[in-house]
Amino acid sequence: MNPNHASPVLVDVRGDSVRAMSWIPTAITPSEFEEALAQFASHRVLTSCTVYRRSYLCTRKLAANGINAMN
Repeated sequence: MNPNHASPVLVDVRGDSVRAMSWIPTAITPSEFEEALAQFASHRVLTSCTVYRRSYLCTRKLAANGINAMN
């Protein structure tokens, strides 16, 4: 990892019930991300979900708002 770049942030966009069954260490929820948006301004954002659709839509929304996001 390049020490000049902030580490990526993993946003788990799955529903609460799914997250409760299979927790991803270090992942944060979309709400947690939104609450700390300024803190993550220099980070790449990685979105994750089970089927891809939610993470795809979230990535598009973030990218449209100038956030470096990918899924």
